[in-house]
Amino acid sequence: MEHTSPFACLIRSPWRGIAVHNVKLMDVTTYTDDDRVLLHVEYQGQRHELPHAPAFLGTLAGQLPAGGLVGYVQGGSLGIVFHQYQAQTLRRVPEMDLPIDSRDPDGSLVDIVGWACAARPEGFHAPVGLIPGMDGQFERDQTIAISVRVPPEFLQECKRYQLAPEALLRSFIGDVSGIRNWSKCPRADGYSSNGSDERDMAEAWLERAHGMDSIDLATLEHQESQAEERRAEREEFSFLMDEYLDNGGKAEDLHAMVQAIVDQQSHHA
Repeated sequence: MEHTSPFACLIRSPWRGIAVHNVKLMDVTTYTDDDRVLLHVEYQGQRHELPHAPAFLGTLAGQLPAGGLVGYVQGGSLGIVFHQYQAQTLRRVPEMDLPIDSRDPDGSLVDIVGWACAARPEGFHAPVGLIPGMDGQFERDQTIAISVRVPPEFLQECKRYQLAPEALLRSFIGDVSGIRNWSKCPRADGYSSNGSDERDMAEAWLERAHGMDSIDLATLEHQESQAEERRAEREEFSFLMDEYLDNGGKAEDLHAMVQAIVDQQSHHA
């Protein structure tokens, strides 16, 4: 019955942004006389007809495979839109949803929404609002929170371009960091650049404004890796020394043995 269908509220109030997952699009009917578009979908073994936002139809009708396309339908200000999953074996698994907060105390997104696909049949979790890409891939939220005070001049620029301060900063961060948010492996943090030209211009600005302070990251990372390796070696040696002393050994004897090895290396250097 229609009143039990999850599509009832979606059709009645599409602007609420309700989404229904695991929907298979079987066919599309267009009406040229009044620009109406009708989706013929299958959901949990039942057939349904849904109005679709004409502006988002594109060439979908000509691309439908014989078995249909699997994805989700979501409402918006312009109506209902069908979105296909990158991985056609992807399925939402609500039974796997975790009953915990969607964000950590630090504000980063937590993987709590249940999914499964052919590449990961055992199931997995992703953040709220993210649709996994090919083979269930996505990049987890690794952002950190910072706080910065901004002057009124910056707020004026935000006002000029009709952007919230956070939105403008996120846009710039995406460009200057060269971030690409691929649909086959979407980012949970939502960051993305605005395009190749924007990335190039942001890189040129960064080099012009701060190039004199730039360092070789590869060299720095190598040095940090070596330092971490040394730290681990010292920790391991400390454990060995404790074990040696616990077994009745004397610290001065161990020091003497180590000093002998060091002296031998110095002679061969």
